[in-house]
Amino acid sequence: MSNHIILIKHLTFNIILTMKSRFRHLVLGTVAAIIAVTSFSFLFSSCSKEDGNLLDNVPYNSKVIATVNLDLILKNAGCQFRDGTILLSNDLAVLRDRYFQDRSTAVNMVLLTASTVDLKKVVIYQLDNLDPVLTFRIKNKDIFTALATGAAGKMESIGKFDVFELEKCVIMTSGNIGWLSSSVTNIEKSLAPNKGKKHEGFNNAKNIIDSSDKAVAMAINLHQSIDAAPDNGVVQYFKNTWVIGEVNLADNILGLSFKAIDRGGEALDISPYIGEIDPDFLRYTPDNTQLLFTIGSVNGIDELYTKIRTALSPEVRESIDRFLPYIKEIDGTTSVAVNPVATGSSLTDFSLDTWDATIMTHLPQHSVDGIVTMIGHLGTLTGQAPSDDEQPSFTIGDKEVFYGNYDGYLAFSTRPISADYNNSFTTVVLGSRALFMLDIPYKSETMKAFDLPFGFYMSLRLENTSLNGRLKFNGTNAPFLSALASAMVSYARANPLPDIVTETVTDEYHDDSMIEDELQPL
Repeated sequence: MSNHIILIKHLTFNIILTMKSRFRHLVLGTVAAIIAVTSFSFLFSSCSKEDGNLLDNVPYNSKVIATVNLDLILKNAGCQFRDGTILLSNDLAVLRDRYFQDRSTAVNMVLLTASTVDLKKVVIYQLDNLDPVLTFRIKNKDIFTALATGAAGKMESIGKFDVFELEKCVIMTSGNIGWLSSSVTNIEKSLAPNKGKKHEGFNNAKNIIDSSDKAVAMAINLHQSIDAAPDNGVVQYFKNTWVIGEVNLADNILGLSFKAIDRGGEALDISPYIGEIDPDFLRYTPDNTQLLFTIGSVNGIDELYTKIRTALSPEVRESIDRFLPYIKEIDGTTSVAVNPVATGSSLTDFSLDTWDATIMTHLPQHSVDGIVTMIGHLGTLTGQAPSDDEQPSFTIGDKEVFYGNYDGYLAFSTRPISADYNNSFTTVVLGSRALFMLDIPYKSETMKAFDLPFGFYMSLRLENTSLNGRLKFNGTNAPFLSALASAMVSYARANPLPDIVTETVTDEYHDDSMIEDELQPL
């Protein structure tokens, strides 16, 4: 039983320490990841929808394929289209000058070529050991060629290709099809294997993303993407398995959806391995929780772990092997809830004095009772005064940690445990098998402490056959990418480079008096 206690204490400390190193950058890290995709698209936006199917040009052994609707993305980001030219919003202009100075020629050419291409479908693909390639069809070849020649200074011919060397990248065209990547060699190598037979798994993945009407649709070949030996058990298990992802932009909400499909196109079902979350634990979850992770009972963990074990490092295997017997005992929902207790800038210092954590896990009753009894005995042996039987506790440093058996849950909390909470998390929890949620309210102390212009909401829900996400900024009704750009500019000004632009950008969507609408899953 002492190993159980060591495990719980180890978990508690690691949660706090991990939060301390990562939470500060969680929102802006997510923001940066999304804007990176969009910025990548800005840079390569001289692309179009072909008369046939542009995806037919994608190599069959690509490990990543994506289609991007740049028209939708640019408009959501606050760009305007005028006389065939893309006009950046003030925030995007600041970000361009800050982050893309070394690609200014390519970026400026992109902004001038909107009229020569159809921005509604861009295709990006990547093969092993090669840089990504963007392929597109040109609507007006003469104007595009003139603009590209002006930007590059000259046009060269290599075989059937016209080649335009720009800063940090190269464009190659043949007829009305264009490719953009890091070098001529990279594009030529990526096209070389395109004559191979397109197998069923590739065709199914291609057809799914081709029929998508979302801002971004992608397919990732797990078999080719896993960095492991070819005879690795995990690699063989995922042979011809694809992860299909979609990004949906609906005004001020960004939705994410991912699922894995087998060679035949059937979605893989996680339900045999992870049970649904039991919402009973929410009665013990503080109303002001800003970070919540919860997962249902894990079934067949031996089978699942056997499949992935060979892909793990010896150190990770040793750690998991040690705790696996105790993990296998968990027979219900496990949750971790974190909420602020301090105010002001002290919230940036993650400690038990500034943030409370509540950990609950459902175990067989004899295990819960045994662990609770053992903790009491250990307290006596270490000289700690006996705690209140109604609310037993022990101390970590100067912090009191409450524990006990609550409705079959082994619970630990840095605040007195109560079943009287009435939070609003039930909707997002119901039907989920695992959930990660971050909810920073507008004008909250957390928002102010981390110099955020808005609050932020993110949920990732694992369901039977999909992982679904929802992202939203709290305190603005601006389109999501417009708010994202504003948040990045705000962060850039709070963490300036020597040449950062300092003019004020007005957020026309900002409304201090607005009341947040109820958050519902997409």
